[in-house]
Amino acid sequence: MTRATEETLAARTSPNIDHQDLRLEEERESVSVRAFKPGFVQDIDVDGLLGVLPPGSIGRLDVRAGSYVWIDKILATVWLDPSHAGNLGDELSREVASSFAIGDIRTIDQDPIYGLQQLVDIGLRALSSGINDPATAADVTHHLARLTLAAYRAEPTRRVFVGEHAQVFAPHRPGAREMLNHGLKAIFRDSTDRVSVLCALLADVEDLVALLNESNLDTSDLEEFARSVRSRLESIDDPAE
Repeated sequence: MTRATEETLAARTSPNIDHQDLRLEEERESVSVRAFKPGFVQDIDVDGLLGVLPPGSIGRLDVRAGSYVWIDKILATVWLDPSHAGNLGDELSREVASSFAIGDIRTIDQDPIYGLQQLVDIGLRALSSGINDPATAADVTHHLARLTLAAYRAEPTRRVFVGEHAQVFAPHRPGAREMLNHGLKAIFRDSTDRVSVLCALLADVEDLVALLNESNLDTSDLEEFARSVRSRLESIDDPAE
């Protein structure tokens, strides 16, 4: 699970990211492309989408891999080039919609948050009063820290895709901060006075800061988080373990 999520994160960045702003002129006509069936968005074929969009158009992904959609949920919005204004047409709309693989099962391939949530669920169950297994929760933090490291090393998350004739903007792709919030911080929120878990968290986060600093990457979020964990540890008078 951890390795698959790590590979998903590594594929989310590119050394040749186009950082240009996608400014949408107000006079451009927009067209909404809607889901043709309910289910989880398992995969989004951005290259295929770039290939079917009309010349000069800009597409925005309104869902991300892992989203659950209903029939007629907006999958993407397409702003047409003024010289090609007009309805996308049913056939082209279907081609755009077919770039979104929708199924009954959520998959990890393009959805690192899903892999993260499975680990968090294990950690939270271990912290529950019914199970009370802080050792397992502490072990989960190490796996989450590994994924968090991969997410920070993969920054900036690629959100702009430029094809030969069109562009696609993916504003909802999760980045490192979201991985931190859904992962290590979720364990922290439920750790309360579990000293061993908090100590594991603090050690992992401090290691992440040190490793990322070696690459001159921004660690301000992690440093702030480490201070929060340290502060909670210092405030515990009567630990639960």
